[in-house]
Amino acid sequence: RRPPKSWVRLLPLPIGVALLSLWCGWAGIDGALVGARSATSYGGYGHGSYGGYGGYANQGYGLSAQSGSVLPPIAWVVEDGPATVEACPALVGLCVATVAGFILQHCFGRCLPCMRVAVFYPPTLKAGEVWRLLSHVLLHSDLGHLMSNLIHLLNTLDLEAVPAGSAYPRGYSLGSFHVAGVAAVAATFGALVGSVPYFGAMFEGASALCFGLDGALLVATGVQIGAGTASSSLRDFLQVRGWYAVLHIGVDIVRGCSSQGGTVGNLAHVAGFIGGMCYMVLVLPPVGGRPIPTIPCLTGGPGHWEQAECLALFKPRWSMPVDQARRWAAAVLALGAIAALANAFLVHKNTSSNADGYAIFAKAPGNAPGGRVGARGPGDLEAAMARSRQSYEEEEARRRRPAQ
Repeated sequence: RRPPKSWVRLLPLPIGVALLSLWCGWAGIDGALVGARSATSYGGYGHGSYGGYGGYANQGYGLSAQSGSVLPPIAWVVEDGPATVEACPALVGLCVATVAGFILQHCFGRCLPCMRVAVFYPPTLKAGEVWRLLSHVLLHSDLGHLMSNLIHLLNTLDLEAVPAGSAYPRGYSLGSFHVAGVAAVAATFGALVGSVPYFGAMFEGASALCFGLDGALLVATGVQIGAGTASSSLRDFLQVRGWYAVLHIGVDIVRGCSSQGGTVGNLAHVAGFIGGMCYMVLVLPPVGGRPIPTIPCLTGGPGHWEQAECLALFKPRWSMPVDQARRWAAAVLALGAIAALANAFLVHKNTSSNADGYAIFAKAPGNAPGGRVGARGPGDLEAAMARSRQSYEEEEARRRRPAQ
């Protein structure tokens, strides 16, 4: 794929600053309003069963004692970095890993085979190199790509946990284990689904993973609103938090559309979002330290009605029995994986498992060097990248050719 123009690469930087300013401004206004309400009425935020604000009189980072404003998660790292690392080791560690991967890729790429080892190139599935479904999130095409994903990840720290002493709502946090599970499923599912129509493309970046975290966040907040377990004040906050996640998604989609071949990334992003939602529905992780909320509902048909527990997303009428929802989630994830494997081993059965020299476990055809990490020089890897771009362009040409 041809790289985007220089102005497109820099586009995420001002957008990221605008996003941060938007949330900081909203947080200050919303916190002040809620603080004023809590001074005259209970408001529900301090109630332990909701994992709420815990009282605006408390001192602590993420909270301004004068204005009652709640700072966004990205500000936690600056306000109290050690406590943030302790509370959110999975996402903070992922941010550090992506920065390290970017440095290795762009500063030491000539002497270290980062691209060959970590990038997800769909033909490598035939060589059994499945780690690429996760390792590709550590690579990024340019600084703008990296910065937009870092901002996205840091603004999702609240999905993992809220640091001790913070007044930020913690009623929808999943914990490190389940956040890591969401991230792994979203990254893998996004890459697999994206490879079906674009077998000749190379996948890098954590955008699909970020979309998966947003999908999980919308489910975590939506089920509480749908089940009515959140107070009116907390419900207002969760709705705003959900819309902010939607805003992040919109920015990444715009960024994908602004570059050539952006449909590849957007497809993987949407698949990652679906993967995050499916993880939540299939695994049913605790939300805010409590079992995921459900509502009673009726299933069956006339004369055969039975009472069951249902998941309600934002509204009771958007509900589905838990068992049925879990079956659908498992079916969606399985269908994506089966489609990707069938595409690799059946549709593209004549494609070499050497993957244009990128595969590590498959030898290159003929007497060409290959099969060993670092066996190829920078010139060989550039030639392999050129062959990948040619394969991608041929697929695009076939897709655009009108049917005879």
